[in-house]
Amino acid sequence: MKKIMAAAVVLLAGASASFAGDSSFGKLSLFDEIAYPNVKTVNGVELGLIYSKTPQIRGLQWNFIYNKSEDLMGVQMAFVNSTDTAAGLQDGVVNITRDMKGVQFGFVNYAEKFSGFQLALVNYTVVMEKGLQIGLVNIIKNSKLPVMVIVNARF
Repeated sequence: MKKIMAAAVVLLAGASASFAGDSSFGKLSLFDEIAYPNVKTVNGVELGLIYSKTPQIRGLQWNFIYNKSEDLMGVQMAFVNSTDTAAGLQDGVVNITRDMKGVQFGFVNYAEKFSGFQLALVNYTVVMEKGLQIGLVNIIKNSKLPVMVIVNARF
């Protein structure tokens, strides 16, 4: 673990020297404003400890507690994940998105608009374009059968 953290620090130090502006290929975060480098776009890996908020992620956003993004293309992993638009994977205890195409793994998954696969104890989707839900309780509000146990789908 020490070698991984040391490599991340070296990569981030190089990234901040070689990239100017609001983007970087790496970011380390403790809280939203306590981050190095404090950029609005990550094209690579963001590693956080408590809370990470980066408007645009292209790659991996990983945190122990909470991830927040406006636009995600890649993977988001934390206890709680939240994004406005996403294409990729959310993996956490609670996953929340407004518009997603991809996969959600967790205990509770929520999406306002979704296309893809959800696996959790409780899956709740307001508008499912195409997709499959597997869990104890599966809700697709725009379906002919809006509540199902074990499996629910809309194609």
